[in-house]
Amino acid sequence: MHIMTVKNQTWFHILIYLIIATTLSGVFRLGLFDWYNEMTLPFGLTIVIKSVLEGVGPITAATIMLTTMKKKSDITFLGLNKAKSFIMVIIPILLFTFFGASNDQNINKHSYGFIVGICLTVYAIFEEYGWRGFLQNELANLQPLLRSFIIGLFWYLWHLSFLSNNTSILDELKFFGILVFASWGIGAIAEKTKSVFASACFHLLGSILTFSPLLSNSFDNQSRYIIFGICLFSWIIVVNTWEKSIIKQK
Repeated sequence: MHIMTVKNQTWFHILIYLIIATTLSGVFRLGLFDWYNEMTLPFGLTIVIKSVLEGVGPITAATIMLTTMKKKSDITFLGLNKAKSFIMVIIPILLFTFFGASNDQNINKHSYGFIVGICLTVYAIFEEYGWRGFLQNELANLQPLLRSFIIGLFWYLWHLSFLSNNTSILDELKFFGILVFASWGIGAIAEKTKSVFASACFHLLGSILTFSPLLSNSFDNQSRYIIFGICLFSWIIVVNTWEKSIIKQK
């Protein structure tokens, strides 16, 4: 199959999706609102609200497009196995809570670890509902490698990283390459599980490895690597037994 197997109307829908997603997330990521930049909430809620706002673009854009198109995606929040989707997202939250997260707000480190786990997981789900729940579904007719390249490109543009003064062409090329590779890997998970939650979990691995500011300031390297290892090992087992559990349910 070639790129022309995607209808012009579909490309138009994808373009509208990208504009909405980039605009909604971009205004917060670029700090265009004073109230957002100066936001200070108690009980660690600041990072919760900021995470939701910065990740709201893809999920909102996908919801708008699917609603207006009167279309349902084959890739849903819980996919083909609700129980395993929930198990996958609970694992990192429990681990972040167990290890605890240091902070300067005098919040119990385990409570703050729970907050960090919730934020990272919700943020990943918000993104994945857009990239996999909508975009991958729209490009389902394309070959996986081509689809991964296109999704990776749109994902890269959405981040607006090229607008930063602290980046270089080499940095941007590396980042783009990582997103294309991630689109291929996470895309394969999405195809097998049809689950946004499962996709979000593997998305979360990237946040742990690429030194998310939230993690680098709250967790030491050893804790992050242990969390990464346990999550990866557990999720591989869950995904590899996904089809078997579906057969049993039937």
